[in-house]
Amino acid sequence: MIKILLTRSAENNLEMAAALKKYGYECFLCPMLHIEPLAINFDSYDHFRDVIITSNVAAKILVANINYAINVWVVGKKAADVLAENKNIKIIFKNINH
Repeated sequence: MIKILLTRSAENNLEMAAALKKYGYECFLCPMLHIEPLAINFDSYDHFRDVIITSNVAAKILVANINYAINVWVVGKKAADVLAENKNIKIIFKNINH
């Protein structure tokens, strides 16, 4: 059995471990990150119409805070699915091959 050390945030480690366990991997959790959103005034950035994101966390933050039309270039199906919850967000690209 292959043993894997997962080093993402505690929440992300649990999700990844569950996915890998299905394939017979033994996972050990060693979170090296703590993800905490920063206080951002999104109105200060409303002149930007395009943004690139690479994480589900960023997708959740955008969904909760964007109230104007914006194009999002996103990596990952899960993040794209989260973004689809906000009618102001237009998903331009999503890489779902992984």
